[in-house]
Parts: sequence; C-alpha cells; structure tokens
Amino acid sequence: MQTAESVVNGIVDLDARAEGIRAKARGEAEAILREARGQAERDRAANEVKIAERIAAIEASAAKSREEETARVKKEFAGNVEAVKSVDAAVVGKVVDMVIARMKGAAR
Repeated sequence: MQTAESVVNGIVDLDARAEGIRAKARGEAEAILREARGQAERDRAANEVKIAERIAAIEASAAKSREEETARVKKEFAGNVEAVKSVDAAVVGKVVDMVIARMKGAAR
C-alpha cells in the first residue's frame, strides 16, 4: 500500500506531465494556425492573380470581338455603298417615282 505522500507526489507528477503535454499541444496548435493563416494568405494572393489574369483575358477577347465585328460591319457597309453607287440612275428614278406615288395615294 502506498503512503498518502507517495500518492500525492504521483498526482503532482502526473499533473506536471499533463501540463507539459498540454503546453506542447498548444504550441503545435498555434504553429498549425500560423501556417494555416500563411497558406490562406498565399492562396488568396494566388487566386487574386488568377482572377486578374482571367479578367484581362476576357477584356482582351471582348476587345478583339468588338474590333472584328466593327470591321465586318464596315466591310458590309462599304459593300452596300458600292452597290448603291453602281445602281443605274433609271432604276433609282423608278423607285423614287414609286415612293412618290405611294405617298400621294396615302395622302388621299
């Protein structure tokens, strides 16, 4: 049978070891939290870079699409201008006469 003093000493020793284990666990947990914060910051920075690159790519694509569409419309317009320029004056006169006749008919 153990004496009361040895039991108390055993409890104090166990408590001291438990405190050491708790301190070590706290230290490891704090290190993990610091690393997690650092990793989160690195991830956030990397995501911001990816987002900025994606935005730039979308803007470049939109600008290219606008330029292509503008060029297409200008080409189509130029073709229409050439078509109108090459129309025979007699055809234009007939169309004008037809429009005037319809306007007179609508005015009655």
